Amino acid sequence: LIGVIVAGILLLSIPAASLIVDGALINFYARDVWSLATLTAVTMLFALITIFCYKKQMLQIRLSTFNLVVEVGTAAYLFFYCYNNIDSSTGEWRIGVAMAMPIIQIILTLLAMKGISKDLVILRSLDRLR
Repeated sequence: LIGVIVAGILLLSIPAASLIVDGALINFYARDVWSLATLTAVTMLFALITIFCYKKQMLQIRLSTFNLVVEVGTAAYLFFYCYNNIDSSTGEWRIGVAMAMPIIQIILTLLAMKGISKDLVILRSLDRLR
């Protein structure tokens, strides 16, 4: 989940796409769109809250599920935003590395959920032994 936070910081700091018009470079950052920046901040906040709820695994799974839904929405909104700007402008477009960050966040959240569920299974088996 720390990787989700790092990917969110990178999403806000690296240009998502670049447009070259008449030799001038125009960068599109996720932080320039307030709704996209808010979704990314919510994703990072829920990942941080999930880390500190380590004694409540079911709450961690619920928070991670909600975080996953927000991340999918963030990825869809980012791709939609860049796609609409590509169609409305003339010039040469280049997709940035930040476009991959929401996908990386989704993968890392799924891996965290898998690890949390494995911990939950181990704890339940230990409770049966008592």
